[in-house]
Amino acid sequence: MSEKVVVILAYVDPGSAGFIIVSVLGFLAAAGYTARAYISRLKGMVFRSGQDAGGNRGQGQVESRPGRRGRGSGEKPQR
Repeated sequence: MSEKVVVILAYVDPGSAGFIIVSVLGFLAAAGYTARAYISRLKGMVFRSGQDAGGNRGQGQVESRPGRRGRGSGEKPQR
């Protein structure tokens, strides 16, 4: 029984190893963000497609109030 031992001599310097690790982490972060964006978009199409109980379409619609201005409008508040 003669077993042959193969010795592979390979060296990865710390700079290359760091680059590989950062590349893999960047890819995973980008994939996670992309998946989250598409899932959010899909949820938006599914859950906001109908009317809610108040009769408003979608979310985030705010009724305007006369005489009230938001910050940064450039005008002085009325007293």
